[in-house]
Amino acid sequence: MERTHHSMLGNGFATRFATKCGFERSDLKTRQAVEQYQEVKDEISDLDFDETLEALRNRDTNGTVGCVAAKPNGELAAATSTGGRSSQLAGRIGDSPQVGSGTYCDSQAAVSATGIGEAIIKTTLSRRCRDNITEGMSPKEAAEKAIEFLDTKTGREAGLIAVDANGSLGSYHNAEEMHTSRIEYG
Repeated sequence: MERTHHSMLGNGFATRFATKCGFERSDLKTRQAVEQYQEVKDEISDLDFDETLEALRNRDTNGTVGCVAAKPNGELAAATSTGGRSSQLAGRIGDSPQVGSGTYCDSQAAVSATGIGEAIIKTTLSRRCRDNITEGMSPKEAAEKAIEFLDTKTGREAGLIAVDANGSLGSYHNAEEMHTSRIEYG
């Protein structure tokens, strides 16, 4: 974003640009990822196209790590990193890199989301939570209301963590589990 007027690059263009900027290529495949890939490949090898898509829809997801932070002076930050859903079509871009969907941060609130990316994108879940905070809700109430909206509109699972400029922290999820922890410095 500092070297071009673009906000996001994808596919081979991003790789070529990163290489020109001096980043080294790395193989990020883990043994577990290779084993999961082989399981999926074996599972779907004899299925027709529609059956294959249905099998892929029902695969487990990988984990997301989200972080929100507030400094005593009110500065906020948010970040979301994910392994993505397993077995997605080539070229899929999930919610994490889409501002307002997987992550949102401004001077009022910082929000990070996890869950079914397509549902998070369709409801711009993190932005919705932020808007709830600016309307006077606590981060916990704002997250709960945003997740209820997502559940009503899509019936899918998700979770949110949020912090406001006062340092109030909240989280909410409609999934079976979502682990959170709080760390305070200084």
